[in-house]
Amino acid sequence: MTIRLTELLRSVDPKTEERVEAARRRANNAVRTTLRDRTRLSLTTEGEGQRHARQVPVKLKPGMPAHVADVEFDDDIHVLLELSRIRRLMEAGVADWSSYQEVDARLETTDSIALDPLGAQAFEHHKARFEALLEILDARDPVAKILAVESDVLGVYLYGLRRGAPHGEIELYWAIIGLVSDLLGVHVEDLTIVVLTHELAHAYTQAGFDIDGQVWDTFNFGDSDLAVKEGLAQYFTHVCLQAKADAFPSAFGVFETLRKRQPVAYSAHVDWVDRSTPEAVRRAMLEARRRRAPVTRQAFDDLVRSATAALPPRGVGGSRGAVSREVRS
Repeated sequence: MTIRLTELLRSVDPKTEERVEAARRRANNAVRTTLRDRTRLSLTTEGEGQRHARQVPVKLKPGMPAHVADVEFDDDIHVLLELSRIRRLMEAGVADWSSYQEVDARLETTDSIALDPLGAQAFEHHKARFEALLEILDARDPVAKILAVESDVLGVYLYGLRRGAPHGEIELYWAIIGLVSDLLGVHVEDLTIVVLTHELAHAYTQAGFDIDGQVWDTFNFGDSDLAVKEGLAQYFTHVCLQAKADAFPSAFGVFETLRKRQPVAYSAHVDWVDRSTPEAVRRAMLEARRRRAPVTRQAFDDLVRSATAALPPRGVGGSRGAVSREVRS
């Protein structure tokens, strides 16, 4: 017997919507300001005596995209869900006796998990058990299964033409954000900030005006390789969350936790982080936007390499320096 994703969503606490909305309100302006600074693109521009603006509103939606509704899990998904909720306790419990005791209490009081409490097992034995349970979670990772179905599972940047004018808006799916945060063992608020930043990064890279008032053509952007579109959104999410680490100290760690379970296109930016400066990636993005054709991953990597070669080495002259991959706890 299997359980559909739609059934799991019914178990998400209805108050999750309020928590997602509160996180959206808290982070929205700060994230937009940081993205505007790092990309040097703006959603407003002035020309010929007129001011043009793209608002890109952010809306909360219940449930999930329709095409994800058919995802199914084995009927022991509830066991995996309970294990996911105590994942960090188990990871800590491998080396820490107090965490071991807390996990033991959680297993004992959670009837649905269908596992015996650890009881009076010797300390060295419980470590092996925790490691075995963590291996089960990794091998049958429900989050990876959800994310593999479709790129726009947690949120989506919708763009195109409406009544002949460019239009864009963002939707956040609060129920599935709540479910995935539970499965990852992270706070709803932190995952909301990650998803919001990623979708706003899409908006800025595509619809942001450069110094000449130009944007990325809707059709060329849409037809570019997924690794280019998602790679840029991930790159500027990475940059933004590191820049806002004082305001959102746990968000970057959640970003990395999520990334490791996402399809390969969501890690396209890692090479740019390791080998290039923010200015090189930004220049490559601007050049890609100016092209009158869709951009392939290979073409964009070539643009990054050319921009990197044309700039001073890291830490020399006007370079803005490297992006760190350090995760704050």
